[in-house]
Amino acid sequence: MPFLTPMPDDRSPPSCERWAAQQDGDAIYAWGQQDGGGSSKDVAALRLALYCLGDPAPEIIGFGSSAGFDRDYCERHRRAAICAR
Repeated sequence: MPFLTPMPDDRSPPSCERWAAQQDGDAIYAWGQQDGGGSSKDVAALRLALYCLGDPAPEIIGFGSSAGFDRDYCERHRRAAICAR
């Protein structure tokens, strides 16, 4: 999993949106993972901003980081297209 920069002290929607936009390409790719197998910058920005505001990270974050993670994810999400590969 790529590292994220430190979160802002003031965790407001505008500051969290700015923080999310400042993450590197690896983090954007990881946080933008979709069940279909692709990655979306817009999805990544939304997920990161919500995470900054206190929401938990979606389970798919980290898919492709290890065979064990992928196997466990696919056992819990058998219908996800990314797991049919």
